[in-house]
Amino acid sequence: QHEADVVLPKVLDAAGIEKALFMGHSDGGTIALMYASKNPGRTIGCIVEAPHVKVEEVTVKGIRRAGRAFSSGDLKRGLAKYHADPDGIFNRWYQTWTHPNFAAWNMLNRLPHIACPVLGIQGKEDQYGSFSQLTTIRDSIAGQAMMQGLKNCGHTPHGERPELVIDSIMKFLPICR
Repeated sequence: QHEADVVLPKVLDAAGIEKALFMGHSDGGTIALMYASKNPGRTIGCIVEAPHVKVEEVTVKGIRRAGRAFSSGDLKRGLAKYHADPDGIFNRWYQTWTHPNFAAWNMLNRLPHIACPVLGIQGKEDQYGSFSQLTTIRDSIAGQAMMQGLKNCGHTPHGERPELVIDSIMKFLPICR
């Protein structure tokens, strides 16, 4: 919420960006949706892959499995390619999502305020979320919604099925005016 409500507006202002089309994956998709809910005049559209609008049991179970993978070193090596502090970023993510008080988190009250078009993409075999995230978005936003479920795809559609993601984006872009 802090990233969407405080950090992202400052970044856009500093860059002189008046309006934007946002693309976010996982928590980044959630940040894009949260931003769009509070800034309709500055949001042309949102493309969200595997976003989270509520906590699901599958999410917490997947994160607990990721905790075991991180401990074994495979995930840590993968994160180290993209993050200077893989331990810190992983631990903050893990502790947030697995904390008992976080189980009630959701952004459902913000969804009706999203007036821009939204493209949601979800892998059918996503270990961190279900297609229910997208149906909740589709059924709750004020803007137009296009939702795409991808077979044989997990949590990173852009990496696992890039051709289908690009095709979906190309079909979506004309409605973002």
